[in-house]
Amino acid sequence: MGEYDANGNKLGTCEMMYYLRLSDAPMVRVAPHSLDPWKDRNVLWFRLPMAEATRDEPVEYAAPVTLPDEPEIGHGTLSARTASGIQINFPCSLETRHPGLGAAQLAPGIHAFRNGGTGGYDLRMMGVRDGRRAILVRCRDCGRGWSIVDGPDGEFAAVLATLPADLLKRMGAEWTAEAAFAGRSGQAAPARLA
Repeated sequence: MGEYDANGNKLGTCEMMYYLRLSDAPMVRVAPHSLDPWKDRNVLWFRLPMAEATRDEPVEYAAPVTLPDEPEIGHGTLSARTASGIQINFPCSLETRHPGLGAAQLAPGIHAFRNGGTGGYDLRMMGVRDGRRAILVRCRDCGRGWSIVDGPDGEFAAVLATLPADLLKRMGAEWTAEAAFAGRSGQAAPARLA
């Protein structure tokens, strides 16, 4: 289920381009039967442009960036199992912060709360959707992921406002490069890498 370039270097798995930046997508020559990261960029997610990564060397997939603020989303279910085999399913603890969700589903005497820790959400990947900037975010507790596309509701801008300035600048450069390549109407993508 992996996606590879013509030299056999792994680019990612399915729609997750773990080893490829968005701005490098137009230059990749893909292997037969692999997704083309340039042509298929509207359905793919690309790795974040981390400062320690260079374009000259393949890098391991960088750890996600933990967000200090928590967007309001629907969450999944967590499970716990006792030593004797009793399985307990309960709503994600982060969802119980929202009125009418989660907390009402817990039995009397059972409370969900955070005892220390860091932000509950990770910024995982970046991409484009129909020419608009997009990010992929995941709940660190239940694992539920969702995409946020730049739009009038302000949610995208609110999440980006929580990011470190240097990361935000690098992400902006990735989206600018993608837009420049995409804006060359009638022209082919740049020369593809071997």
